[in-house]
Amino acid sequence: MIAAIFTSCSKSEAEGLPTANPVNISLNLSYQLNEYMFDGSGIAAQEVNVLRAVSKIRYVVRAYPVKNGKVQNSYVSECNYIKSLDEGYNNNFSMELAPGEYEIMVWSDIVENGHYFHNATDFAEITLQGVHEGNNVNR
Repeated sequence: MIAAIFTSCSKSEAEGLPTANPVNISLNLSYQLNEYMFDGSGIAAQEVNVLRAVSKIRYVVRAYPVKNGKVQNSYVSECNYIKSLDEGYNNNFSMELAPGEYEIMVWSDIVENGHYFHNATDFAEITLQGVHEGNNVNR
């Protein structure tokens, strides 16, 4: 059985963005999960189960228009979505955009007990929030 989850995102109210004849695009985010700790050992099944019990995966998907061959600084559509790790890492999204050329950018990370480890407000400068804990299953 194949199950698919499509999350639809609405476009932001960007000034000057044409609204006639929107185009629906679909994105499939697929992650290869060959996770290994720094010392080369695989993550133990027990650690993965603990991570899944307290964590979710966050996706921030943005469409940036391209004008004259240059990606613009302001996005015209954004989708924020959080789901349980029990549902897997992969996800499908759809967006309605005005006809044109876009760069689609995605940030995804782990959210543990409602805590965001990264501030993804500005894709040009994603920053760590709080103390960094590297080389663990939450990295």
